[in-house]
Amino acid sequence: MPEQPYNETRHVHVIGAGMAGISAAMHASYRGFPVSLYERSNLIGGRCRSYEDKQLNCLIDNGNHLMMSGNAYILRLLDWAGATDRLHMAETARYAFVDVDSQERWVLEIDKGRWPGWLLDPERRVPGTRIWDYRGLLGILLNRDNQPLAAHLDRDSVLYRRFWEPLILAVMNLPPEQADTGLLRRVLLETVMRGGEYSRPMIARSGLGPDLVDPCVEWLGMRGTHVQFRKVLTGLTMADDRINELQFKDADPVTLNPDDAVILAVPPSSAATLLPGLVVPEEGEPILNLHFAVPDLNPAVLGTFPVIGLVGTIAQWVFVREGLASVTISSARNLPADDDTALAERIWREIAPVLEQSGDTLPAYRLIREKRATFTQTPENVRKRPGSYGPPRNLWLAGDWIDTGLPATIEGAVRSGRMAVESLVETAP
Repeated sequence: MPEQPYNETRHVHVIGAGMAGISAAMHASYRGFPVSLYERSNLIGGRCRSYEDKQLNCLIDNGNHLMMSGNAYILRLLDWAGATDRLHMAETARYAFVDVDSQERWVLEIDKGRWPGWLLDPERRVPGTRIWDYRGLLGILLNRDNQPLAAHLDRDSVLYRRFWEPLILAVMNLPPEQADTGLLRRVLLETVMRGGEYSRPMIARSGLGPDLVDPCVEWLGMRGTHVQFRKVLTGLTMADDRINELQFKDADPVTLNPDDAVILAVPPSSAATLLPGLVVPEEGEPILNLHFAVPDLNPAVLGTFPVIGLVGTIAQWVFVREGLASVTISSARNLPADDDTALAERIWREIAPVLEQSGDTLPAYRLIREKRATFTQTPENVRKRPGSYGPPRNLWLAGDWIDTGLPATIEGAVRSGRMAVESLVETAP
């Protein structure tokens, strides 16, 4: 997508400064459009925000995110911002796992090219599995029957417990019995099935805020687009199937010129309120993150890459930074909500041996519940995802909940912003 001035008189108004809105603003600016970016809160990044936690005395992310080298849209934004070095990308596609019940550890190592030689090598696949056990992968890749993922998998197998179930929970934020097959298929086709070069794990080095969000916002600022905070959109005034005014709470309305465009990068419930009649997927699947302050913890305890997958516990991943262990629990709807300390103690006892720590004393912790982290990614609900273009004629949608073909991930959010701008470019004012 070459950088060029496309129509400097066509102003693009982006509502929402999460990753979908930031992506839309960057792609619009890259194409030469003047851009205004509005955010209802005083924070940027949406679920990718970071902040200094006074209790833990360190920077923590609102939620942990494991990315992959095949996430081309994330990497493109950081390339524009000159910040690809802010991500820690593993040298090879190696994923470490531990069974917390037996303390058995293993590593999945995907071949550099497309040939899946790792499936033929007992040393590089899940312990206790045979190559025939992986036939469920073919079922996921080949079937188009709109059934949940569990329909293609042997739920009594070692592979299901040690690979498929934790993977699906982490990617889809739903158990395999409910999660849509097509979304995971797309992830596999863009990463694992292309080989190790596209499957290397990536994380933010210091935090999603400083390493992903801030460089993108700084890039926008250098091009004249600054986030307008505390701008709560309350309504859209329309005439002749076009938006001609943006209504904001406690602020003057913004009048649009005839050629202007609006990209609505807000949660689905907000979009449905602003656009009566818009069908959106149901949201409400929670994710819980626990951050433990462990002063003597060194990332090297996990080897060459500071993330390890967990089997036999309600958590899926542990992310380690200097002095900090962060745990992700996806599909957290049924976790007890009335005793955070008991939950933290349980998780710490399970992960402490993995980190070569004592589980007897609970360290200082911060528990963060993201109550509506993703939309509910069942086959029925996935079919409710709208496309990116209108109506009205000068409106586009962005967000990880629109029909990107991907699950509700950072990559999906970033892709949605690009989709909106590409559609905008192809549509006459």
